[in-house]
Amino acid sequence: MIHSNYIQHQRKGFALIAVIWVVAFLSMILTVTLLLVKVEAELVISDEHTFRAWQQAHTGLSHAVHPEVKRGDEVLNFEPETLDESYNVTVKVEASKINLNHVIKTNDKALLKLLINHWLNDDDDGDDEKATQLADALVDWVDADDLVSLNGAEKEWYQNKGFQNRPFNRSFQSLDEVRLVKGFDDVEQAFPEWRTWLTLHSEGAIDIHEAEPEILSLAAEAELQNVEQYVVEIKGEDGILGTEDDIRHASVEIALNALASQSVNRELITKRFILQGQTLRVESVGRSGVYRQKIQAIIRKRGNVPQVLQYQETILESE
Repeated sequence: MIHSNYIQHQRKGFALIAVIWVVAFLSMILTVTLLLVKVEAELVISDEHTFRAWQQAHTGLSHAVHPEVKRGDEVLNFEPETLDESYNVTVKVEASKINLNHVIKTNDKALLKLLINHWLNDDDDGDDEKATQLADALVDWVDADDLVSLNGAEKEWYQNKGFQNRPFNRSFQSLDEVRLVKGFDDVEQAFPEWRTWLTLHSEGAIDIHEAEPEILSLAAEAELQNVEQYVVEIKGEDGILGTEDDIRHASVEIALNALASQSVNRELITKRFILQGQTLRVESVGRSGVYRQKIQAIIRKRGNVPQVLQYQETILESE
C-alpha cells in the first residue's frame, strides 16, 4: 500500500513538472511571437516613414525644377506645425565650380597649373614642375591621339605600370577617373577635398557671380581679400546668394574690374567666366518623423522641360 502511494505521488510529481515545462515552453513561444510581431510592426512603421520621407524629398525636388520657381522661393522649404513631415531644398549653380573637361578642351593650361599648385599648396605661380607634369598628363588622358605632351603620359607609360586600357582618350565622365591620371595621387594626399572644386556637368565656364571665393580668386587671378569683399557685395543686404537683392553685373569685364583682376592676362581670364549658369545642383532632404531621405540631382533648366544630368538617392541616419 505504501509502495502504491509512493508511485502515485511520483506520477503526480512528474505530471506537475511536465505541466510546468509546457507552460514555460508556451510562455517562451508567446514571448518570441510578441517580439516578432513588435519587430514586424516597427519595420512596417519604418518602411512607411522612409517612404513618406522619400515622397517629401521628391516633392521638394519637383518644386526646385519647376521653370517658374526661383532659388529663394518659400516653396522650397516646407515644415508645417500640424504635420510631423517636412522637406528642405538647397539649390546651387553648378558653374560655381571649375569644369575640368572645359578647361582641358580650351587648352587653358595656365588655369590647370594654378589649380594644381593650389591643391599641392605650392605658391610658385603655376611654374612648379609637378603642376606642369600633371597638367600635361591630364591633357594626354583626354586627347584622342597617342602623342605624348612634353611632360605628360600616354599609352606606353601606363602599360609599363601594368594598365592596358589607359589613358581613356576621351573627356572625363566621372571625377573618379581623374584619380587614375599619372601623378594625381600627389593631389589626393595633399588636398583630399579636390572634388569639391570640380564639376563635369556645367555649361563650361565659371559663373562669375556664384563661384566660391577661393575658386574665383584663382580663376580671376585676383587677390582673395578683394574677392571676399566682392562676394559680400554680390549677395546683397540679406547676405544670401540667389535672392532678389543680389547684385548682377552687366558683363564679365565689369565684374572682373570689380574684382580688381589682373589686366595683363585679361583676355584669357575673361574667357573663363560666364554671367549666369543654367545648370543647377539640387539637394532635397525629406523627413517623416525621425526618418530622412536625401535626393541629389544635377538639373539643366532650359525651357519647360528640365534635363536631369545626374541623380542619386541616399537614406540618412535617423534624427
